[in-house]
Amino acid sequence: MKLPSEMDRIGKSDAVSKSITAVGHATYLLSGGAELRTVMDLLGHSTIRLTADTYGHVLRSRAQDAAEQIDRIMNEDHENPPRDH
Repeated sequence: MKLPSEMDRIGKSDAVSKSITAVGHATYLLSGGAELRTVMDLLGHSTIRLTADTYGHVLRSRAQDAAEQIDRIMNEDHENPPRDH
């Protein structure tokens, strides 16, 4: 499986535009929660390590977002402890 037909419409001679389009797609997908393996397959990367090394900045951002969500949840629970009935 490869990226959508937009990649084919760009044309084979414009490798830079294809690369920019692929980076945009991959970043968007990963930011939206797509699995790294899925993005690897779409890009045609030979290893998941290549994809992880290339898009690690997006993954770190997702990890930070997850940590902040957990922090908010924990603070909400602490601020509003369960009441005895």
